[in-house]
Amino acid sequence: MRILYHYHHYNPRIEAVAQEIEVLKEHFQGALFLANQNRFIPDWLKLKFKEKHFDLHHIYHPTLVLRPFLKNYLFKLKKPVVLSIASSPFAAGTKEDVLDIKEELQKLGAIIVSDQESYNQLQKIGLTNVSIVRTGINLNRFQVTPVISSPILKIVMASSPHSEEGFILKGVDLLLKTLREINQIKVYFLWRHKLEKQFWQLVDRYGVRDKVELIEGPINPNQFLSDKQGMIVPYLKFASNKAYPHSIIDALASGRAVLTSNVVPISEIVQKERCGVVFKPEVASLQKAIENFRLNFSSLSKNARPTAEKYFSAKDFIQSYQKVYQKVLNQQ
Repeated sequence: MRILYHYHHYNPRIEAVAQEIEVLKEHFQGALFLANQNRFIPDWLKLKFKEKHFDLHHIYHPTLVLRPFLKNYLFKLKKPVVLSIASSPFAAGTKEDVLDIKEELQKLGAIIVSDQESYNQLQKIGLTNVSIVRTGINLNRFQVTPVISSPILKIVMASSPHSEEGFILKGVDLLLKTLREINQIKVYFLWRHKLEKQFWQLVDRYGVRDKVELIEGPINPNQFLSDKQGMIVPYLKFASNKAYPHSIIDALASGRAVLTSNVVPISEIVQKERCGVVFKPEVASLQKAIENFRLNFSSLSKNARPTAEKYFSAKDFIQSYQKVYQKVLNQQ
């Protein structure tokens, strides 16, 4: 089967969705179409020429609330379409926004979500072409290194906000506020060259500059985690975030335990497999979770890599999409 993958930007070194596309594109020997979201109408001649050489389109988009550039060409494609949703279906809009295009969405070959909650939401509004495919990564890129104990607990947060509201939703504000109550800790924020000024203003408001470090630019997560004890995602809402954050999966693959708020679907796996600590997105709960993590990260880390292999292998990810692609093509 010949597959054309669509996304609006592509940097597999730092972008989680691009990493997923890279795994699929390499296995299925597909090609990439970069949709220019600044153009109201895409380059139709270019797209039509490419479409002739492929059996189906696989399009990634953050939500089912479609951006204008995608809405303008998604439903005009001649070949069948698989549409993968990177976060919650109704993020960046409302259920009504999705209902307005429900008939068109139902005509797509398949709509893919990564978690049961999103699947249930779309089933409730009557979409029947929805399937679940959990995120997968190339685990061979990660080597497990010994977890080093030190007087200072070192943890990493690798999800930076794209807006000032994101400081709240991604839990940056919560984490900085909680750091006021904790000693002997250093949190490394992996940042994407945006809103740095606002970050440091927030850090100074809470008086925790000695407990944080901002790391900008791409890093090798496996190497960076080698002298750290774990990774954290303190999200307040799942809505605009990934159900299975790649930062958490990368940490598990590196043999590191994790901390995650209970609003993120991956928290169920973390709790079940005892590879980290789950908390409510509140200061008291997060403070307790960090102290629990400090005492137990060594034993929790022993379950990290086995959890990554059990739930997030590229092999299972590829096999799941193989079934989706074949089913869509068989329906033609």
